[in-house]
Amino acid sequence: MLKKFVSSLLAVMVLTGCAGTQGTESHEPAADVAARIVKDLHLEENVAETTDRMLNGLLFFDEGDITEGSLYVSQNKADTVAVFYTDDPEKVMEKTDTYLKTLKAQLETYAPSEVFKVDNGIVEHNDYMVLVIICDDLQSAKDEAAKILE
Repeated sequence: MLKKFVSSLLAVMVLTGCAGTQGTESHEPAADVAARIVKDLHLEENVAETTDRMLNGLLFFDEGDITEGSLYVSQNKADTVAVFYTDDPEKVMEKTDTYLKTLKAQLETYAPSEVFKVDNGIVEHNDYMVLVIICDDLQSAKDEAAKILE
């Protein structure tokens, strides 16, 4: 009797452990993805990584909007690299769009030559990630985004 109970208990524990891993995506940390994009597109001298507090302040994310994120911005250019993991990509895309509209308005005053990059930057998502790449080399940015989002 005890043997059956222990066997049943072990079976339940094993099945519960397996069920807990279904549907979870294992992914590379957002900070690593963003750093790789910055390196691959040679933006190291143009952008700097922001803190989590600054990221949330710039994009007005609410608690739970993103599960993980990384943002690189430039002090005097439009160059931006952002990687956000989320359960609600549409909501994060809306807030990202608001941020980019604000950035564009600022650049129209202070650096009008940079507005083109914002208008033509990469802002795409898949089921769990939102990706933003704004830089001079639009084709390389498109290629990089395609590799990451596939």
